[in-house]
Amino acid sequence: MFRQFTILLVVLAITAFTAPTSYPTEEQLKSELASAGMTQGSIDGLMSLTNRFATGYPLVQSNKEATDKFISEYTTDANNFIKAMSPEDQTIYNAHLKKYEEQSKAELKAAGMTQASIDGLDAFTKRFVSGFPLVQSNKEATDKFLAEYTTDVQNFVKAMSPEDQAIYNNYLKKYGLA
Repeated sequence: MFRQFTILLVVLAITAFTAPTSYPTEEQLKSELASAGMTQGSIDGLMSLTNRFATGYPLVQSNKEATDKFISEYTTDANNFIKAMSPEDQTIYNAHLKKYEEQSKAELKAAGMTQASIDGLDAFTKRFVSGFPLVQSNKEATDKFLAEYTTDVQNFVKAMSPEDQAIYNNYLKKYGLA
């Protein structure tokens, strides 16, 4: 539940691994979630969180300290929202996110990224998903986790082949994350 939401809305900013092949418009997303049976309150809340991220992240992305603070606060708020959703809505949203995660992997593979790089990015996603909830209630621990995580992701990307780095960088640019 929290994990899938974090993958889309937070790790997206850090690794861009789960950016969907093509973002649906807000209306398409609302329609897709509604037709899957999600309640209007959950849809509206998710749209509000998505808009908050889309407008807030670009304002802080060039400043590491501000980015870390934004991501920490945003993730906590998103986690609280997800916990408040009904189990049925959480199931619908998790299925929706899984679909986009698979599309992202397929897009990176189709662009020519090696499986090792795709697997490495996936491992970082899993690391964030399992590690962040353990530290998010402690500012010092959160700051340390985000700093180490960001450094490790950057080092991983630098160690990828030049071809995979180009694919990764183009991917970030395509989805407005670079």
